[in-house]
Amino acid sequence: MKKFFLAGLFAFGLIVASPSGATTLFGLINTGELYSSPDQGLTWTVRSALPVRDAVALSAGSSTFQLYLASASGVVYRSPDAGLNWTAVGAVGANDVVDLMVKPDLSVVLLTATGTLYRSVNSGATFTATGALTGSNYVSLGMSGSGAALYVLSATGEISKSNDNGAAWTTRGTIVVSDAIRLRMVFGKLYMMTSTGDIYSSSDSAATWTAKGTLSQVGLTSLTSDKATLIAGAGTGEVATSADGVTWKWRGVINQLTVKGLGVDTPAATAVGEPSGDLAFSAALPRPNPAVRGQAVTLGFRLSQRALVSLDLYDSSGRRVDSRPAQPFPPGPGSIQWAPAVRGSGLYFVRLRTDSGQSADARMVLLK
Repeated sequence: MKKFFLAGLFAFGLIVASPSGATTLFGLINTGELYSSPDQGLTWTVRSALPVRDAVALSAGSSTFQLYLASASGVVYRSPDAGLNWTAVGAVGANDVVDLMVKPDLSVVLLTATGTLYRSVNSGATFTATGALTGSNYVSLGMSGSGAALYVLSATGEISKSNDNGAAWTTRGTIVVSDAIRLRMVFGKLYMMTSTGDIYSSSDSAATWTAKGTLSQVGLTSLTSDKATLIAGAGTGEVATSADGVTWKWRGVINQLTVKGLGVDTPAATAVGEPSGDLAFSAALPRPNPAVRGQAVTLGFRLSQRALVSLDLYDSSGRRVDSRPAQPFPPGPGSIQWAPAVRGSGLYFVRLRTDSGQSADARMVLLK
């Protein structure tokens, strides 16, 4: 499957666009609730009841409404409708799962605290142990934007790297800490956070690390990213954002005291991470957005080779409500002008698809 890149995704409230092209942010609560925020943690609402109380990680799959959830006890759940409903799809023989990621090739990867890496190539139905690290007390996965490299982090700051889906590992660097909790990559830089709020970054694949900043809060439990914005969460529900890991702004609070983790709904194959020079398909945001029903919107894209491009529109439940037949476009920039033929207002998902199987999703809001 060729790689593609969606230049950005919008997440909206009913009318006002959220800042910075934000995706939906999710908060995992170990009392069994899933909270969501359309504005990088400023406001929160309950999305659904989780199927477990030991959820540790959430990641999007092929689209913004296909989500994966991992429990510490090893069961993996999938949602087809942006977190409203969940079904158990598979499990691993471990009760110490600490992190989950979906790679751009849509394989699902799990890490245990004792260093076993599991991988599924059938949407989480079955998992194979691809390799095991020496040591213990691992806390987080990390991944390059292309998905070619995987990283693991231990609580004591050791970082290892694998270029073969976890079969073999190389020790990269060590940060002198005792409470590391999460490792994430944004635009080619790795960021690590401790539970006491210290932030470190690396620009050389985890070989060397630099202290960046410190959050004015202890008890941090999670770190994720919304495009180029880092998002940190405390166990008591406070959420902060930063563009560089140095300065942080406290955004809002989840109305819970047992926040286990944060996740976003950026599709795996469109996640912003390590820049790549071989991107085959990129799509821009719909314009205008929000749009009035009946108003034409423009969807821009760029092709690396001639292709047929089609368009589908889905409502918030995942039901296709409109489509546009495939049209041929030459390599380079192109655009489609289109007026959605729908009656209702609200949040919709637009999907552009090429005849080679590449696709990119975006959100748009239609007003009365």
